[in-house]
Amino acid sequence: MDIALYVSGESTLAGRDDVLKLSSNENPLGPSPAAQDAFRKAAGDLHRYPATDHAGLRAAIGQVHGLDPDRIICGVGSDEVLQFVVQAFAGPGEEVITTEHGFSMYPILARMVGAIPVTVPEDTRRVDVDAILAAVTERTRVVFIANPANPTGTMLGADELQRLVDGLPPQVLFVHDGAYTEFADGFDGGASLVDRHPNVIMTRTFSKAYGLGGLRIGWGYAARAVIDVLNRIRQPFNLSNAQMEAARAAVLDRDFTDRCIALNARMRDRMRQSLIQMGIGCDESFANFVLARFDSPQTATAADAALRAEGILVRRVGGYGLPDALRITVGDEAAVTRVYDKVALIGLGLIAGSMAHAIRDGGLAGRVTGYARSQATRDTAREIGLCEVCDTAALAVAGADLVVLAVPVGAMAEVMAEIAPHLAPGATITDVGSVKQSVIDAVAPCLPARVHFIPGHPLAGTEHSGPRAGFASLFRNRWWLLTPLPDTDPEALARLDRLITAMGAKTDRMDAPHHDLVLAVTSHAPHLIAYTMVGVADHLRRVSGEEVIQYSAAGFRDFTRIAASDPTMWRDVFLHNKEATLDILGRFTEELFVLQRAIRMGDGQQLHDYFTRTRAIRRGIIEAGQDTEAPDFGRTPGARPAG
Repeated sequence: MDIALYVSGESTLAGRDDVLKLSSNENPLGPSPAAQDAFRKAAGDLHRYPATDHAGLRAAIGQVHGLDPDRIICGVGSDEVLQFVVQAFAGPGEEVITTEHGFSMYPILARMVGAIPVTVPEDTRRVDVDAILAAVTERTRVVFIANPANPTGTMLGADELQRLVDGLPPQVLFVHDGAYTEFADGFDGGASLVDRHPNVIMTRTFSKAYGLGGLRIGWGYAARAVIDVLNRIRQPFNLSNAQMEAARAAVLDRDFTDRCIALNARMRDRMRQSLIQMGIGCDESFANFVLARFDSPQTATAADAALRAEGILVRRVGGYGLPDALRITVGDEAAVTRVYDKVALIGLGLIAGSMAHAIRDGGLAGRVTGYARSQATRDTAREIGLCEVCDTAALAVAGADLVVLAVPVGAMAEVMAEIAPHLAPGATITDVGSVKQSVIDAVAPCLPARVHFIPGHPLAGTEHSGPRAGFASLFRNRWWLLTPLPDTDPEALARLDRLITAMGAKTDRMDAPHHDLVLAVTSHAPHLIAYTMVGVADHLRRVSGEEVIQYSAAGFRDFTRIAASDPTMWRDVFLHNKEATLDILGRFTEELFVLQRAIRMGDGQQLHDYFTRTRAIRRGIIEAGQDTEAPDFGRTPGARPAG
């Protein structure tokens, strides 16, 4: 039998459970809750034969689209309606016209009835009206086009459609396959053509915008005479009660459908622009996919292999005459924003835990693994489902394309030496340490070839620590400083930047020495002073017997809140940022002497002037978006950190 086997998009990858399927043009949001509920309720009628005329479903379709229900036919997917067409209107030796990159089922359907498929060329991946009209002969019975087209996503406008129909003989049936109509803003799918021409049929599907691909439901709209013929060859119970009830609920749930369409438009444009920015060709798409065009079939094959290696399935379209292209279904926010295949977190405290939550919630990586030296920490992380917890650092980093060192600064060298032999070529290493130069000095000697190191520091945190302390919004509207090295790979840097901004943070870049000086002022010295004030209060209690801490007012509590932070981490910070911290403490001591002298001398004017000046500086902190007590940290658009 000279009929090609239809091959659908792949759904699985051997050995992987975390597959991102972008190969079958499915709705990433799935079916509407109303459709799911209707399907469940229909389970109670499984013993009853369905209505053979589909009256309820046809009425709902007609109501939503403003069509006459008596001119609608329903089928098992729009494919069955297309099959009815060739069975009724084409036969052995007669011709069915399809286009160069058209849906592969069209020639299959023609051959099923012994008809001859005639394929006409397209004009740069667009249906060529002149080529179709030139191919029409006295034996032509049916012309198929998908509009918007699959797999190109391109579309004929109303004028060209009208010109095509006007040029066809009245005995030729024009089939306008509108499977992707909902994604083309303001397009009626060909319904107005049907109303003006008796030789036009429009077909539609519930598989795409309505998310019912697993139920297989479609419909057609044509003149009464055409629908009457198709119904005569249709099986009487081709749709089940459950199919019809789910489809009816889906088409009536306009709010959900509109949300799906809006998401598709937003993500489709983002995907197209991203491809273009990468130098990959991509026509404007009017469907729920984009067609990525490469410079050769070999490059397309390599791109497909690279995506599969990351657990992402797209559609090869060589069978559609496009061997240099990949068709990529538009995913949801998470699918489109995935940045890494696997992120490994070494250390599972507040920062790493918050990263795990943010990455998972945002769908920013296919997998997140984690490791901590403490068995108790690993057990807690497992208990709360923080990430895939590994019992060795080597297992955690194996195959990871991003490794985050979230350990105390003093442990960086030891941890890096431990994981270095297990890092994948091309991986990126970053850290979240509060000191940068000493981290660079610790990590760089152990860095394998072809592994990128980009030091980083999120300016975010609380006084709490451990796996339970993390939360996804920790980084929202906070600064994340990166201190790239002179030879940092720009693509690796841009990729890390995408992850950080996707977690809600804003990035800035500075060199390591400047970072360490700035943080000595804004973070390190304040922590040391907070620890000192708590120590002074405790010392006073022990020496004088006076209970001080019990009666601490809001000022003392607020000022010393950060003294509850992880002591190991802060011990390492001070030891590894010694020079900058001592410099700032020296300046701080000088300022204290000035205030001490003013108080001793009763110089109220000097105190007032000093407090007025520093109060203005404090207001500047709020304007810079660093007020932790205010909503969104007091940030205003465009605020940047000092220094």
